[in-house]
Amino acid sequence: MDAVTSTSTSTSRTTSDRDVLIRTLVGWHIAFWLTAGLAEIFVLTSRSLEPQQRWQATALLVTLAVAYLPTLLRAGGRYRTRWAWGYLVVAVLVVGAACAVNPYLSMLLFIVYPQTWLFTPTLRWGVFANVALTLSAV
Repeated sequence: MDAVTSTSTSTSRTTSDRDVLIRTLVGWHIAFWLTAGLAEIFVLTSRSLEPQQRWQATALLVTLAVAYLPTLLRAGGRYRTRWAWGYLVVAVLVVGAACAVNPYLSMLLFIVYPQTWLFTPTLRWGVFANVALTLSAV
């Protein structure tokens, strides 16, 4: 019984959890750019978007990409930085606005939800970021 620990009461991540995130970081970066690229292809090719919506969506995607760039510089490092928190704030706002422009842009949630876990240091902050993201997309 001593060897079993409950992770539900822990508010911090274990070293092995963080190591897995670091080892798969390149894949997460690739997934971000692919998802953002697919969203932009949708924006450029969709007949359901008005020209104003197309410009709004493109501006939002560019904002998300620019906010993400500093996280690339931190690859392999700790994400308890202002850059990670800044990106998460921008991501929550951009995804919410993008979903308001066109519900199909909710495809961004597929990458931003996992990023909330990647860029937050504790379970509690990860939950907070996910709740904020969900509320922004509703």
